[in-house]
Amino acid sequence: MPLVNKDGSEFDSRNVERKSIGELRKEAILPDIDGFYNIDTVKVDAVLISHPHLDHYGLGHFVNTKIPFYLGEATHKLIDITRLFIGRGLEISKAHYFDHRETLSIGDLTITPYLNDHSGFNAYGFLIEGDGKRIYYTGDFRAHGRKEGIFHQFVNDPPANIDCLLMEGTNIGNVEKTCQKEEKLEDELITIINESSKLTLFQTSGQNIDRLVTFFRACRRSNKILVLDIYTSTVLFNLFKFRNTLPYPSKSFPEIKVFFTKFHADILGKNDHDKLLYYFNNFRVRKEDIEANPEKYVMITRPSMKYILDKLNNIDGGDYIYSLWGGYLEKEWERQFKDYLINRGFEFHHIHTSGHADLKTLKKMVNAVNPKWIIPIHTFNSRDYEEHFSHPVKVMQDGETLNV
Repeated sequence: MPLVNKDGSEFDSRNVERKSIGELRKEAILPDIDGFYNIDTVKVDAVLISHPHLDHYGLGHFVNTKIPFYLGEATHKLIDITRLFIGRGLEISKAHYFDHRETLSIGDLTITPYLNDHSGFNAYGFLIEGDGKRIYYTGDFRAHGRKEGIFHQFVNDPPANIDCLLMEGTNIGNVEKTCQKEEKLEDELITIINESSKLTLFQTSGQNIDRLVTFFRACRRSNKILVLDIYTSTVLFNLFKFRNTLPYPSKSFPEIKVFFTKFHADILGKNDHDKLLYYFNNFRVRKEDIEANPEKYVMITRPSMKYILDKLNNIDGGDYIYSLWGGYLEKEWERQFKDYLINRGFEFHHIHTSGHADLKTLKKMVNAVNPKWIIPIHTFNSRDYEEHFSHPVKVMQDGETLNV
């Protein structure tokens, strides 16, 4: 799914559902590929999903349901959870799961997934081989998260003889930027949390698992209680299967409590997830608990939870930690929510690090892979690649074909 329109304005995904597949192809919102969509006779062998962020799979529900999807099992789980709570989106009927460095074949192509360090859980890059040619697609990656070791493993043992490197460059326009590590954020959070004499609120993505772990560790080290909503608790509960060190609401992690909202509780209850709802009830924290001792709690929030905060007494004068990309604060509803909390006496803190590689890490990727060509992707600054990399760069437009 596009993040922006061609003129750089924000892409409104609601407009997609009002248009036909033909219109979306004509407007280049959907790729102009025959045999790919539900109105076509199938001519495509498969779809690869690198990770469960909507800009990488958000238009997948238009794909012909006879076409199989290849993805990580945890990615599939997160896509299903997103659809459960949003009420719409991709439902995969033909799923094939892959794993780190385990090669698979699709038609005449051989594909090897490589696990990435990224803010999105279960993110991969792909080595794609066919007709004696080798392409590496980086996917979204970084080297400053809690899985940074996986990037160092990659650059120490990269795929060889790469003809084209399709490399993301989200941060390439900010050459001065050196991304902080999650461990550094943890230390900053501890300082804020320890000094807070009231409730600490934080806003982050419920699927940024590295960041949730960072908040959990900061709470544990500060002897505070981490309060999650039902949605985020559902994410962590389901991902524990894939990484059994993840904290989630359970007896093993008594520092985590669950705050119930009727909206989220109804979603689980109406979709045959009653057992999970009853399970979370064992770790429930109530309004009265927070009001009695607000300084004990570090609670997740978002603009849609304003009506919950309206009903919470004895929390004014706390701390509000915004742990998302700062650009989101330009959205009207984000600004209004920030202003609302500031008017209640909350002190605002922006504590965040990017889910994408900085320039130093991008250069390490290029030097390790040593491709014949670099093709910029996932960037607003594709023309800057030639300035920073000595390898030949081929800037391509959507729909353009390149013979390797």
